[in-house]
Amino acid sequence: FTKEMGIVRMFSDRVAEEDAQIAKNCVQIVHTLSDEKIKSMLHLHQRLSTVDFSQVIRSLKLMETIATPFSKMEQVVHANRLIPLCVSSHFGSDSQGSCIGADDFLPIFVFCLLHALPTHLQSSIETVNSFTDSFLQSGECGYALTTCKYITFV
Repeated sequence: FTKEMGIVRMFSDRVAEEDAQIAKNCVQIVHTLSDEKIKSMLHLHQRLSTVDFSQVIRSLKLMETIATPFSKMEQVVHANRLIPLCVSSHFGSDSQGSCIGADDFLPIFVFCLLHALPTHLQSSIETVNSFTDSFLQSGECGYALTTCKYITFV
């Protein structure tokens, strides 16, 4: 039993360090760079630079207040679904500019996640990975989780 507790403690210490580093990096990026500079660094397409993504940012902030792994995953999926809605709302649903692909989606999501200033992102990802069925981590849910993991490389 003692050996298992040591492994759990080592794992939680590692995740806590990763959480702190991600949070520090996000704060540093958001507070030292302008939104325009961040969008440029993420290669966010110019036509999307004026879209208001505050709903997505609020949705991502909520993830940290949710306790259950399944609900955390649902919240990330919800945030993912909001992105095309924000774009469509900005351009009008009939406009050619309202469609976005993965090349546009990922920079938008990272921009929103940076502004959500996550304090326990890695812990949330690890919790979802550890305590949800693997079949739930595929398809739309899997894509949503994978986009969250991307910020650890930013």
